Amino acid sequence: MELGARRIPFFTLAGLLIAVLATIAALFLARAQSRSGEWAEHSLRIQVQLASLTDHVRAIESAHRGYVLSRSPAMKADLEQRIELFHPLFDKLRHEIRDNPQQVASAISLRRAVLQKVRFAREGIAASDRGERTEEIARIESGEGARRMQVAISIINRMMSEEEALFAERQSRTDILVLGLGFALVATVLLVLVVAAVVI
Repeated sequence: MELGARRIPFFTLAGLLIAVLATIAALFLARAQSRSGEWAEHSLRIQVQLASLTDHVRAIESAHRGYVLSRSPAMKADLEQRIELFHPLFDKLRHEIRDNPQQVASAISLRRAVLQKVRFAREGIAASDRGERTEEIARIESGEGARRMQVAISIINRMMSEEEALFAERQSRTDILVLGLGFALVATVLLVLVVAAVVI
């Protein structure tokens, strides 16, 4: 009778302890998975914005070349539209990366590089409109415009790599946390079983 009385409280407490620990582990696991999802979404947004900026910079170069060669008003209008759209696109990116000093520094360099590319394009458009089309074609063929475009794209690629590395690091930390929670729960169950074997 005494043995039964001793067993019931022990197993009740042990079961309660396991249930509590399992609940705590589940809460931590859910939080870790939620954070992982948030980081993935955040990184994806940044990568999409960087890809959009890459297309934007290429389009500025293309519109510049196209106008000088064709004198098409549509190409000139497209260039100006691309230039105007750059600022809101850049502001969105800057907002997303505001908590990362390295990315903020890269964004400052990116803005400077794109504005240099824009200035080059606008100077070319103005020269072409003044009747200096031959000189402007030679200026384009020198590769200076493409070089400035590539400077901006290289910065974007660096920012993309940084974002991928940051996400991988965060994901690795989450995986370690989840694994640790699993081991802790298993160790607790084993400890309870060992104590049960000794006490009973």
